Amino acid sequence: MIYELLAIADLYHKGISVNSMSKTFSLPGLRVGWLAASEEIVERLRLYRDYTMICAGVFDDMVATLALTHASKLLERNRTLVNQNLKHLDDWIQQEDKASYIKPKHVSTAFVKLDIQEPIEAFALRLLKDYGTLVVPGNRFGREKHIRIGYCCQSDILKAGLAVLSECLKITP
Repeated sequence: MIYELLAIADLYHKGISVNSMSKTFSLPGLRVGWLAASEEIVERLRLYRDYTMICAGVFDDMVATLALTHASKLLERNRTLVNQNLKHLDDWIQQEDKASYIKPKHVSTAFVKLDIQEPIEAFALRLLKDYGTLVVPGNRFGREKHIRIGYCCQSDILKAGLAVLSECLKITP
């Protein structure tokens, strides 16, 4: 099932919609994005951009162009992965006593609340150092006691990461 989400810029005259290649097309690190807004807002932001950026990366532009050339294939692949892996993540949440979340819709990341005493940044660093598993500590987004998990990846990688996360949570008060 494919859902088309409406952009706020299409619904409200003061709305600003933004997106990027990094999340939508699974191209982390690629610094190419876009925004939709009124002509006045777009022009003001274009002037601001001119003062804050010398030039866009040529390599980023080439990769973005290639991805957009194959947008339908990439988007279908990512939708399939997100839908499959959200099921795996949801199953894990249901079985993991120390984890809870509000189930996300139409995105490739989730904020998972952990019922632990350890500060979340220390937990995330320990998880990376001792177990080789990367999560983003939620305090980076103003969400203490949460971690951000990306799940637009191969299912076996997600399942392995969740298993390691469970192992670490077992020994964390």
